[in-house]
Amino acid sequence: MAAAGVPTTELNIYPVKEDKFPFKDYVPEELGCFSIDKNCKPHMDNRMLKYLYTPPGSQGHVYNLRDGYDTFYNHDDRLTKKINNIIKWIAENKNLFELEMKKGDDDSRLIKSLNTDFVCRRGHLGTIMYTPYKREGWKMAVMLFGGTYYISEVITEEKKAFEENRTDIERRMEYVGYKFEQCITSRAEGERPDTNIPINKAEAYYSVVRTKLKGHSLMYSAEVDCCETSDPELQPPFNYVEIKTNKIGRNRQKFVHPFKLLKWWAQCFLIGIPKIIAGFRSEHGIVEQADVETYLTCDIPKIANKTKQFWSPEGCMNFCDKFLKFVKDVVRRDDPKVVYLFERTPGGKTVTYREGTADDIFVPDWYASEFVG
Repeated sequence: MAAAGVPTTELNIYPVKEDKFPFKDYVPEELGCFSIDKNCKPHMDNRMLKYLYTPPGSQGHVYNLRDGYDTFYNHDDRLTKKINNIIKWIAENKNLFELEMKKGDDDSRLIKSLNTDFVCRRGHLGTIMYTPYKREGWKMAVMLFGGTYYISEVITEEKKAFEENRTDIERRMEYVGYKFEQCITSRAEGERPDTNIPINKAEAYYSVVRTKLKGHSLMYSAEVDCCETSDPELQPPFNYVEIKTNKIGRNRQKFVHPFKLLKWWAQCFLIGIPKIIAGFRSEHGIVEQADVETYLTCDIPKIANKTKQFWSPEGCMNFCDKFLKFVKDVVRRDDPKVVYLFERTPGGKTVTYREGTADDIFVPDWYASEFVG
């Protein structure tokens, strides 16, 4: 036990607390959006939003997910951009926040506070949520500025090596997901998809949401595949749809591994996406319309844990709460130049931390100057 006022040196991941979690209070509210174009340039609008398309009389429709792979442009700089795009969005939408002046660690500075505890990307929260149930290692950089904790993933050498050394087969498996998305979405509502356009991995549409996780207020960005407009009463983020692919099993069995379903559930739950459309592909990359299934996000935990308890939503969210409390306990210096690195090694049973160096600073000076009074 640490002495009063002294943060503990590490966070124990286990045992997993699977007590009740107040899911009814976790309601994401969309604040805005932004788009990333083919050149990785951000735009503070919805130009890259796509619409779900179901072809009329589509029962016999067939999608070839290998078409166009030779023109696949799979470069994007999301691994190196960190949280740059969401902070650009915040800087351009300061009018949405009840900004209040607060003193930083330097008493001569007055800082405009967002009145938000954490800013990050959805993927960062997902990585933290999976931790009790997966062996993957990760590293997160955290800094405190104006009363808000900013979290940004640090790309580990292992992850960098994985990206650089992926085989052609692995890249093709990635491509089929993008291709299926292209086959069932369009840029204009009701318009037939143009599946001849080369796919550019950089292009994306993001929603920016705000919500509460127990005592923590959160704001984060999340990539969205498409929306549907069949129910005019549904507004973003509740009219968004997630699109997935999975290999079909023997005898056309539609089985998705429980830990893959964990990621599906977390991605959708965190932003409030109510359903997933999954295309089950053959070994040759073919999806028949009869093998396209719709899953409700709220049903995923029951499907994943039908035969055995692999993971629980309560365990995910309670650990996320535990980690965020740990961050608040450790990171106390309100200064964008002071960064702490939190790390879980592969298979590790604890999360440790250390103070970073100047090389770990991830919030640019221009952003900090926007909020200094």
